Amino acid sequence: ADPGCKARAGGAGSRTRAGVQSAKAGFGSLDKLALNLGVSYTALASAAVVGFGAVITGSAKSIDTVGKLSQQLGVGVEFIQAYRRQAELAGISSSTFDKSLEKMAQNTADAANGIGEARAALDTLGLSAQELAQQSPEEQFYAISEALEEVGTEGQKAALAADIFSRQGTSLIRVQASAIRGTKEEMIALNRAISEVDVAAVEAMNDSMFLVRDNVAQTSKLFTAGLAPAINVVAAELLGVVDS
Repeated sequence: ADPGCKARAGGAGSRTRAGVQSAKAGFGSLDKLALNLGVSYTALASAAVVGFGAVITGSAKSIDTVGKLSQQLGVGVEFIQAYRRQAELAGISSSTFDKSLEKMAQNTADAANGIGEARAALDTLGLSAQELAQQSPEEQFYAISEALEEVGTEGQKAALAADIFSRQGTSLIRVQASAIRGTKEEMIALNRAISEVDVAAVEAMNDSMFLVRDNVAQTSKLFTAGLAPAINVVAAELLGVVDS
């Protein structure tokens, strides 16, 4: 064999071993740093994976909720995201806003049929219940909110809002229609709004993950059922030994 070739091979092997040792030393340094912080490097990596999974799960659930609410109320997902942001800034919970918007749509429909307390409130605001009933809940909210902004006293404004949004929804007078419109336009322009397409994709993902979990659960049940006869035989034999 060529001595020079052996030498080159030996040198390559030495460099490889040196590279491996360097990598080990690097990971060891990371482990020491992590240990100084009270955790192991492996634990940090595991926590990162678990944390990322939790973020995805939480986000998917939130997006799915927005999609279902959009279908329930008949409003766009961008509008829901915009009014929820403004509601939180005004100290109003998302659930309060959701329920109040649903109540508004119901009361407006009743007023168009000539019944309910909202009929007189809409008349006072100079709004036609019949015309509002032909609009989407989003358009209804903008029209009612803008009309309420023109009411002179806070007490009268609150009383009218209670008749339209329900008593719980009187806090909605703190959120202006122009603020929601502006937030919606800004979120769309900056690509910060979840779209209808995004919601559909997440809903499909959630359905797929449910089917995966359900199939695994069903397989586990069938496996358990298949083992049951054999386990019963073994258990009977063990009981016989104990009894004897």
